[in-house]
Amino acid sequence: MHYCFTIPEIQSQIFSNITTKDKPRLRSLLSLTTTCKAFSRPALTLLWNAERDLDLGILVRTFPEDVWEVNNEGILKLLRPLYTTDFDRFDYYASMIRTIHLRTRTLASRRHRESFDAKWVQLDDAVFEAFEDYALTNQRTSFLPSLGTVTLTLSDGDTFILETLPRLHYFLTSEVKSLVITHPHFGSILSDQALVNLVNLVTQSTPNITTLRQDVRWLDDKSRDRYWFGLLQLPYIEKLGGSIHRLSSPTIRRMGELRFLRCLSRIYLDRLDIRGFTTESGLFPSLRVLKLSDFTNGWDTVLSLLTNLRCPFESLDILLEAEAAIPPFSGNLTPAFIHLSESLTSLTITLSVDMDFYGDLPPTILRSILSLKALQDLAIWMQDSDELTDDWLAEASNAWPNLRSLSILPIYGDISLRGIIPVVTNCRKLETLRIYFPMTGFEPLILPTDGTASNLNIRDTIFLYRGTTQDMDPNTLFACITGMFPNVTEVKGVDEFYTDSPGADEVEYRTKWAELERLFQERKVVR
Repeated sequence: MHYCFTIPEIQSQIFSNITTKDKPRLRSLLSLTTTCKAFSRPALTLLWNAERDLDLGILVRTFPEDVWEVNNEGILKLLRPLYTTDFDRFDYYASMIRTIHLRTRTLASRRHRESFDAKWVQLDDAVFEAFEDYALTNQRTSFLPSLGTVTLTLSDGDTFILETLPRLHYFLTSEVKSLVITHPHFGSILSDQALVNLVNLVTQSTPNITTLRQDVRWLDDKSRDRYWFGLLQLPYIEKLGGSIHRLSSPTIRRMGELRFLRCLSRIYLDRLDIRGFTTESGLFPSLRVLKLSDFTNGWDTVLSLLTNLRCPFESLDILLEAEAAIPPFSGNLTPAFIHLSESLTSLTITLSVDMDFYGDLPPTILRSILSLKALQDLAIWMQDSDELTDDWLAEASNAWPNLRSLSILPIYGDISLRGIIPVVTNCRKLETLRIYFPMTGFEPLILPTDGTASNLNIRDTIFLYRGTTQDMDPNTLFACITGMFPNVTEVKGVDEFYTDSPGADEVEYRTKWAELERLFQERKVVR
């Protein structure tokens, strides 16, 4: 093999063209591991980290076969003590691992037990004890020195956290930057001592974490505040997410003291004392991305939060959910959006009623977002809005000259294909367009011949048509779409709202969409 292939930069270029998302590429990586020594380790590193849910049990089985066995119940047990020579292959592979999922001893959930194979095993408690004994005897500080991302699942509640969790620090290092903590054992309230163990493990073994996502829900209010206050001692957190709810104002203010905190996600406003969210006294100095939810108060709480938390947000994601109806809102978000007009580039609004149907969007909200001059990405998922019309789209296209992505799903509304012309004409940087046309027919359009109503950037346009089928002519729609989007090679008709037993109208609808898709397939072949 030529010497140039041993140069790390050239190897990086070769392996950067091999992804691990599909089996053919995995087979390519497997072949590279046996091609030569220079390629073996980089290929093995990619293979080990291609497993999205890499479990410690998989790594333990790299020990010699006389060290371990898996019984009929899928429990991995050690047959003898661990010796230094046993770790030769283990250490070789462990040094390549960047991501791992550390579970409790109850590894096999019901789903795993029903589909049990050699991949999924349970680790006996004695396995963790053996690792600890070996580490103490041989002065090992970590068995996974290259680890960067950890998922920790606490499905055994107090028993695991009190007895086994402290031993996990031998599998963690200060190099870990991302940590996910989940506790799916519903109904089990964690004790104070269990929470102390958990917080100590995180803060002492992974002090340099920049991304923390946790979902430990089953706590009483006082324990929850203590738990969060402990986690917030990590000084370098940049992204914080999970179930952030039922926190007191002092705890939220402690969160605001994190000077590197840039992203907050899954904040439940109806379960928080939002008075803690403020930029007074220099709190939340670096916050730029906010993803929030509300199940009770609706837009009033959102307005209060954005009024208090005057950060120059770059991305804002608002999810409002309700069992019956989202509370009415007649206020004005424009004053709260004024300080975001030059900074906010991404906005997502999702309104959900009864976890199924989208809610109505107040007209004042649509008018307010027109003030966001720097907007580049907009997505709105809703039920209805009287203001969502072709005229509003025309006004929006003038307000957002830098728009790159536009997605709007109204189940009811008054948007037609004609309303897209000003968007295409004025938003010359638009790359992604997803407009779901509700309850309207497609009128024949005469497009300008100078090309001003054509967009060459868009290659993926998805239309949803739910109107009367007699208004839809596949050839007319094909001509309009290809006229405005010459590079689009596929248009999909989404019929997710229709039943499994379609009636005559739905059959006609699907038939016409099939004809439209055929026209695009023919065009693709010709091109």
